[in-house]
Amino acid sequence: MKFKKILLPLDGSPLAERALAPAMCMAAGMSAEIVLLHVVVPLDIDLVLPEASLPHAAEEAGRYLAAVCARFATDGVNMTSAVVVDFNTATAVINYAEENEVDLIVMSSHGRSELTRWRYGSVSARLLRQATCPVLVIPGQPSNEPDTFRRILLPLDGSDMAAQALESAVALAHALSAELILLRAVALPYLAQELTTPERSIAQIEANVRAKAVAYLEQIKASLTTAHDISVKTVAIIGSAADVIIDYADEQDVDLIVMNSHGRSGILLWTYGSVTEKVLLGTDQAVMVVRRKSPAYLKENWT
Repeated sequence: MKFKKILLPLDGSPLAERALAPAMCMAAGMSAEIVLLHVVVPLDIDLVLPEASLPHAAEEAGRYLAAVCARFATDGVNMTSAVVVDFNTATAVINYAEENEVDLIVMSSHGRSELTRWRYGSVSARLLRQATCPVLVIPGQPSNEPDTFRRILLPLDGSDMAAQALESAVALAHALSAELILLRAVALPYLAQELTTPERSIAQIEANVRAKAVAYLEQIKASLTTAHDISVKTVAIIGSAADVIIDYADEQDVDLIVMNSHGRSGILLWTYGSVTEKVLLGTDQAVMVVRRKSPAYLKENWT
């Protein structure tokens, strides 16, 4: 897999522009094109005098994007820009991505609330839920702004659907010469299923479950190191999936977390409303959310 076209929505704010540096690094590593997109949302006065105000707003947006292109221009990265007019920013970004064969959307988060949680705006939330291509959200804090990704964390839950996130994570690790960390979090509800023999201690059960998880990850690692020239590390941790992912990423200086929007953990569904959303809300690291594809796609590409 290779990202050939990266879409970066910009609204004119320094916060949105923080996503430029990591996007440029990915584009350079994958020889990808970057498209800067600005959505002009008509105001009330635009509806009264559209022929006067909308062209002016579009021209201003075009000049702004041209200035950004000039400021961040670098050899080896093709950067273009586009301006669209739409009443809904999220819809405009989603439609543009689909109509122009965009492989990845990169955008900045909207900062954090007083409860140290990321407060995503409506545009970010809709893109994460509805965009058909992967969406990468860059943390909005200056101290956490990554110039590139050197350590990529990929949580795996044992499901076939994890192959989609694996595909994107491997592609990035290879392009950026980054270390790929395969993480398996084993939740306590799964451990409860092992409590069938009274004489077995909790420690023995945890050791057995962790060993199975490591074996699963090592099998994937072996296939990756054979087919790709990347550094791969495996880690299995007992605990709630979201908490394990957040804590490990923070403690081990992970730059990017790559996750599915759907998956499976034991008998529990990994939906956007559970593990993935908790990680998005609880981490300070960049997160890439990969949309679920059909089982037919997985069979064709990963068997």
